Amino acid sequence: MSNQIVARIIRRFTKTILCIFGVILYLKNLSSLVNKKLVINTYLNEVMKVPLGFFEEDFRLSQKGIDWLEEWNTEAEIATSISQIAQKVVEILVNVPGMTQAHSRDFRRARPIFTLKDGTVIKVFINPANVKHIFLADSNNKMLFGGYVGWIDTKGLNQAIEKIKHSLTSTS
Repeated sequence: MSNQIVARIIRRFTKTILCIFGVILYLKNLSSLVNKKLVINTYLNEVMKVPLGFFEEDFRLSQKGIDWLEEWNTEAEIATSISQIAQKVVEILVNVPGMTQAHSRDFRRARPIFTLKDGTVIKVFINPANVKHIFLADSNNKMLFGGYVGWIDTKGLNQAIEKIKHSLTSTS
């Protein structure tokens, strides 16, 4: 392949990715979508300055793609109260080196690993980049806490999870 063809492919790919991220951010801030396709085309044309018909030949954002974007941006329902046991767990977790607040959209992707004495569920999600997330859910599956650590701090998170499991579950 010639350098010109490779450069053209890279430019097209980069522009497409930037447009997709722009659409994601734009959709996240919309309170209601009356005509999703119209909104996306308008956004691409007016905000990203992509000419109408740019994607007609080789890219169409399908309804499945739009649904995925909306699902990806759906936030979890947050609990309004927290038990004393769950408070202890949060204190343990926030003291793990590297702990960072997780986005609530990953809450529903997390899988339960054990339940505490008070019914609080400890859930874990590992994203495609292999970053470990931990979430606490109350007995109604509402989010109490969400955090993650980078690769370098995963060992500390695993130790905290084991500490919580051995000291605050009903089998302890």
